[in-house]
Amino acid sequence: MRKRLSITLFILLCVSVLIFVNNSFSVFAFFSGTMQRIFSSPKRILYGISKSFPGVKKDEMSSLKKENKRLVEKMVDYDKLRKENNALVSQFKESNENSQKLTPASVVGFSGKELTPFSITIDRGSSDGVKKDMSVVSSKHLVGYTTIVSPHFSEVILPVSKKFSILAITQQNGSEGIVRGEEDFILFDHVLTTEALLEGELVLTKGNLKMDGTGIVPDLIIGKVVRVSKVATNPFQNAEIESMINFSKLTTVFVVLE
Repeated sequence: MRKRLSITLFILLCVSVLIFVNNSFSVFAFFSGTMQRIFSSPKRILYGISKSFPGVKKDEMSSLKKENKRLVEKMVDYDKLRKENNALVSQFKESNENSQKLTPASVVGFSGKELTPFSITIDRGSSDGVKKDMSVVSSKHLVGYTTIVSPHFSEVILPVSKKFSILAITQQNGSEGIVRGEEDFILFDHVLTTEALLEGELVLTKGNLKMDGTGIVPDLIIGKVVRVSKVATNPFQNAEIESMINFSKLTTVFVVLE
């Protein structure tokens, strides 16, 4: 019994000495710190990997990014189709009253100034039945008329262009004149001074259709009178017209084929 007790006391004494030595000498501390540093680096690396990709592999992440890109592209296409569909519904509802044959066209280009372009390019051409000098409309408003026509594209001249010139008439008093572009505004010119021009009244197309469907459709809205210029000694008066269409924001228009 005493022998066992002596052995136990001896073991406890040895453990105490080792603990004292471990805390007192730098050799043991250095060895312990070195071992900790060796094993801590791999742990940090493994932790960083698991934190960056919690449960997701690289190939899975790449697949998710591709799917997200595809969904974004579909949303853009959907928004474009929604706008075109709204324009189609509105336009064909009104065209049924006039029995017009229309073809929708997307605006794919502009030329001229940023806010007041002189012409637009549409994605419809001779292969779609479009000819030179056909009316182009948006709802009941005149956008312009075709000038250059290729198999798949056409240029449409706008009312602000200096190349633009058509016969027009006021809605309220039936005053006749010529509408032409002045780059920064639309001018209603060569109106007799005996005619009454009123600010705010609408100016419409008088119409000049031909048998082949080309020409200007009558009763389309060109704009409204915003300023009248009249000189007593001059046999003609003129007025500045403001279009009710923002030409720079056009996305869908309609060519009148018949």
